[in-house]
Amino acid sequence: MKTSHDSHRTDESVADGERRRSGLGTLRARAAAATATVALATAGVLGAGATAAHADSGFTIHLTPNSSFGLLLDMSGGSTSPGAGLIQWYANGGNNQFFAAL
Repeated sequence: MKTSHDSHRTDESVADGERRRSGLGTLRARAAAATATVALATAGVLGAGATAAHADSGFTIHLTPNSSFGLLLDMSGGSTSPGAGLIQWYANGGNNQFFAAL
């Protein structure tokens, strides 16, 4: 027969297990959000090369993926040409690390 003390322990164990699982879920959610952010940013930057030219919006954006501390999105080989490959690289202040919002 369970006493109220025993059921209280069971409730605590379940609560602790739920907390552990929710922490793991939060980490997975953050990783998924970071991946989605980079994917959307990549699609926007790569898709920009296929569209007609637009006037500059007046501000630039540095895209910093959450999963790679200290790295920025960068156009491969220092290129500023449409269709260049997108990579992650250390901040160097080059024009290939600045993106205009269109």
